[in-house]
Parts: sequence; structure tokens; C-alpha cells
Amino acid sequence: MADCYLGNLPPELIDGILEQFDSISALSHFIMTAGFIYQRFASRKRLIIRCVLQNELGPVLADARFLRVYPYIDPQYRPLYSDRRGGWLLDRRAQDLSISYFHYRDRQLNQLSPVYRDMLNTNGGDMSSIDMEELTQLCHMLHKINFLASAYFAAHQRTFGGDPLSRVERLRIVRSFYRRQILCNIWTPSLRQDPYWTNDDVRITGNTNTRSPLGHKGFFSAFEPWELQQIDHVDQFVRWQCKARCSRNGDQFGQMFSHVEYLVCSMREHPDTVDVMPHTAESISTLENSEVRSPPAYDTFIRQYALPYFGLEWQSYRRIYYPDPARDQPEQYQLDQRNLRIGEVIVTSIGDAVATIDFVRDDIDLPPFGWVDAIDGQYINWWGGALCRATLAVPVPDDPVKYFLLDRGPRLWRDTGFALWDQSRVEALKRKPGQLELFRRGWIFRMRQPVQSGNQDTYSVNPPTALPGYGGYLPYDYVIRML
Repeated sequence: MADCYLGNLPPELIDGILEQFDSISALSHFIMTAGFIYQRFASRKRLIIRCVLQNELGPVLADARFLRVYPYIDPQYRPLYSDRRGGWLLDRRAQDLSISYFHYRDRQLNQLSPVYRDMLNTNGGDMSSIDMEELTQLCHMLHKINFLASAYFAAHQRTFGGDPLSRVERLRIVRSFYRRQILCNIWTPSLRQDPYWTNDDVRITGNTNTRSPLGHKGFFSAFEPWELQQIDHVDQFVRWQCKARCSRNGDQFGQMFSHVEYLVCSMREHPDTVDVMPHTAESISTLENSEVRSPPAYDTFIRQYALPYFGLEWQSYRRIYYPDPARDQPEQYQLDQRNLRIGEVIVTSIGDAVATIDFVRDDIDLPPFGWVDAIDGQYINWWGGALCRATLAVPVPDDPVKYFLLDRGPRLWRDTGFALWDQSRVEALKRKPGQLELFRRGWIFRMRQPVQSGNQDTYSVNPPTALPGYGGYLPYDYVIRML
């Protein structure tokens, strides 16, 4: 009987084995095990890498390909302006990538947003004509994103334990890091001279109304609120990684905050801080009621470089000037605009939720259990810091442990990525005694207790001292109800 080993297999079977790999990293290790395997790989390199990328990323391939076509700085940009004679001259004022560049990127994003939505609908678009240059760039970026995804889960597992990542959980984390980088490329925080956003910034991203007369739909029309919350989860991780590495150098902080490449390079150079977890999660997991204040430099850096899309100010402005009837449910709440005051909103009536969502199963394209559980199946168009601000104004409990959980609970939910995990992991976290007991189903609405004010219910909101918006500030009159 002839010996049976891998080398005796027909070349076609070896090709089939190579195409079935679901990891570029595993493929790279396998092709180095024997010369004849590498030869088969080299003879069909483009096809094999394309198949393995599709196997590994699945629907996330659309985000990976769009990130490549929408870089942080467009190398093809040539700053020009028109002179009085109709000619085009080099605009030296725009060489510092100032306002002219941002106008150019706004137009570019309006053109590419429909392309991105088409990619999402077709799991990455047509891959038949993809060349080796694009495949190589996709593999390099995937390697960095996988590193961040593994580091994110390692930090979570060190603090809370739990089973290994499922494929769906890994895809959620990987997709969120891709999309966070896309948002950084849109906002370009390290290129901005000030952190304020304008009406145009909100319009090109936040206008999700399909019937809007304002023209192009915004970039966020491709996302659901829970998908934006998933991006916010990994954004919190990036903030703390940057904080652990840059306490004084603002430029270095901005580069790591804005670029995956810089952050990964720093994390590899300093592996002792890779598994850093936000102090909120560290302290609340052990019920240590201690407040760690960030250094002044960190607060300055965050104000300068933070993405505005997760804050109450940006989302409130979007809801006012670019409302989406399908998502914002304006008929659910009737506000007494005459009595609208700073720090509170008078709710004259609260109807039933117009839209609900259900948890069906753990799948990357379906609402995650942690999101549906927190909002009790109601559809809400808030995420990130704006969502957490809803739980701040509550009656103060007498029990110090409950007070601590009430104070840190929303930030804990945000820091530990509840919207990224499968149902089994979320339920395991909620069963931890004395730590996460607050997160019963619908906890976001349950924590927000109404305070009686005459015949009306007053829902308090703690507004910031200044709301950056169009022209630098959003008027206080537009502080609106959360949830």
C-alpha cells in the first residue's frame, strides 16, 4: 500500500485546502511548512488570498475595502483656488490642510457614501478584478486590526474572565476597529486646528433621513445605533491605550489616537500596558470606591482629538436639524417647548414606542443581546456618551454600593463593551454577584427615575457648560430630552 501523506495529494486538492482557510495568519504559517505547498500557493496566490480574506472577514470585507479607498489624507488632493481671470492657481493657504481640504473631503465623502452602502449590501463588492496591490494592503491592515481586537478582548478577559471569543464576537470587534478608523479618516482629528464641529460636519455624516430634501444621505445612514455603540466601545479602549502611553506629548497622542498604525506600533513596543482596562471597569469589578482623576494634559488631548459623534452635543444637534422620522420617533414624545429650560425638559406625554427590536440570535448583522437587553427591546437612536448621559440624573440611593454602581454603571457598560458580546457572555457578566447586578433587562430606562413636578414628569439632563456646534457653540435652548 502506498504511503499516504500530504505530498501525495493531487495539486487540485491542495489548492482546495488552501482556499478553505479562514485566517490569513494561519494560511501564512501553513504555506511555510513545505516547499511544494508554497509552490502551489505561489502559482495561485491572488485567488487563494482573495478566498481566505473573504472567509476571514465575511461581511466586514466591505469596511476593509472602503477604508483603503478613503485614507486619512488623500494623496491626490491638490489645493487650488480660482483667480479673477478664471484660472486655477496653487492655494498656498491650503497647504496646511486647512479649511479648503475639509471642503474637498466633504464632497468626496458625499460621492463615496453610496459606494460604501453598496459594498455593505454586497459583502465587499466585486472581488473578481482585485489586484495583488490591494490584497497586500488589505492583509497588512487586517494584521493590525486583528492585533487590536485580540488586545481588546485580552484586557476584558483579564478583568472579567469568560470563554474564548466566538467568531461573531471577533467579527464585531474587528468591524468596529475598521469603522472607528474610517470615522477618524472622516474627522481627521490630528489635522484640525480646533475641536469644534460645524453644521456641514453633522450633515455629511448624521443626515440619515431617506426623504430629506437636503440631498445626499449622511454616512451614518449605513449604520444602526447599536453598530455605532460598538464603535464607541472600542473607541474607549483606544482612549485608554493612548492615555497609558502619552501623558505629555499632544502630537504623539493625536497620532496614536487617529492612526491604527501608530497605536499598534506603540503597543508592540510597550507590551506591558497592552492589557490596560479603563479604571471604571477595574474599580467597579472589585467594588473599590476610589476616583482616579485624569492628568490635565490628558483632558486637554481628549478635547482636542476626540471624535464628536459619540457625544450628547453632536447627537442633539443632529436630532434637531436633521431629524429622521424613521429612527428618532418624534411622535413618541411631546415636548413643551415654552417651558424648555437649561438642564431639564418638560415631558407632557409619553406614548408607546413606535418601533421595537428583538434579539433573534448572535449574528454580526443582527442587534446584539447586550443592546436589546439594556434598552428592553425599544428602538432608540442614541449611542455612546449621549446614551450614558441618560442615566446620570437619578435619585441618590442610601446604600453606598448601589450609589457606586449607579454612578459608575453607565460608564462600566460602555467601557466593557456589552454591545459586542454574545448572549452567553452578557448573561454570565450579569450573574457576577455584587458587581454587575444593576444590568437587569431594561436597566437604562429603569435607572432613569422621573422626578414629579406638579402634574408633569421632569426628566433632568446635566448639560455641559458649552456645547460646541455650528459657529462654535450650540445654544442652550436646544438642550433636549435624552431617550
